[in-house]
Amino acid sequence: MSIKRIFLYGTLFMQCMNGCIIKTEQNVQELLMSEEAFQKEMEDKQVDLFTLTNGEGLTVQITNYGGKIVSIIVPDKDGNPGDVCLGYESLDEYVNGAASLGATMGPFANRIANASFELDGQVYTLDKNNGEHSIHGGSAAFRSRVWDVVEVKEDELILSILNEDGNGGFPGNLRLTVTYSVTDDNALKLQYHATTDKKTVINFTNHAFFNLAGEGSSDVFGHELKVNAGFSPPWMQPRSLPGSFYRWRERHLISGPLKRLVGISMMIISS
Repeated sequence: MSIKRIFLYGTLFMQCMNGCIIKTEQNVQELLMSEEAFQKEMEDKQVDLFTLTNGEGLTVQITNYGGKIVSIIVPDKDGNPGDVCLGYESLDEYVNGAASLGATMGPFANRIANASFELDGQVYTLDKNNGEHSIHGGSAAFRSRVWDVVEVKEDELILSILNEDGNGGFPGNLRLTVTYSVTDDNALKLQYHATTDKKTVINFTNHAFFNLAGEGSSDVFGHELKVNAGFSPPWMQPRSLPGSFYRWRERHLISGPLKRLVGISMMIISS
C-alpha cells in the first residue's frame, strides 16, 4: 500500500495575483484524494470522503470510516499548497492499514490497565487487545466503525456514532457527536459532544499524525517541539520524556534525546 507524501508549510495565509490563485487551485486539486476511492458500503452504511474548505486556502478531507482526517492542505508563505496530514489514498488502505491513523478515538482513547475499571462499586471487564490491557476501546473502538453522517456543509461536517450498552464492556448507551469545521483564520476545529444513559468512562481525541519537515523529508528530527502544559503526570518523568519536562515548555529541536526513542506517547495535562 502507498502512503501519500506529507508536507508542511509555515504560514496559513496566501496573498497572490489572479494567475497565482488559479495555479494554486490547480495544485490543490492535484493533492486531493479521490472521493471514489472511499465510496463503499460497510456495516449497512455508506462510507464516503468529505471535503471541507474555507475559501482562504485551507482544505480538509475526512471520511466517516473511523471519523478519520485524511488530508489537511494548507498554503505556505509563498502560496504553495501542501498536505500536512499523514494518511492513505483509499478506504481499502485504511481498513487494512494502521487502525489509528487520523482516527477519532473512543469510547476510551489510550489504555485501561488490566482491561477493567471500577465505577460505583461495580467492576467492568473490557476487551483485552493490548496484552493484558484494553486500548482505544477494544472491539468497541470508534476508529474501525462507520459513523453516521448528520450534516454536511462547505466548511463543516458533523458525524455521530452510538456505542450500545455493554459493547466492549462499557456501560451505557453512549452517543458521541463530533463537529469538524474549518475557520476563516485557517484553523481546523473538532468539537466533541457526548450523552449517555448510565455512568460510564469516556476519553476522546483525534489520532492524526503530522510531518513539518517539508516535501520529500523522511523524518521529523528537524522539527521544534514545545509542550504547552503546566505540569505532567508523575509517570511521565523522567523516563517518558528525556530531560526535564519543564525544558520542553520552550521550543527545542526534536533531534538529540528524543531522536533516540523508537516512539513517544505522551499524555499532557493542559494548564
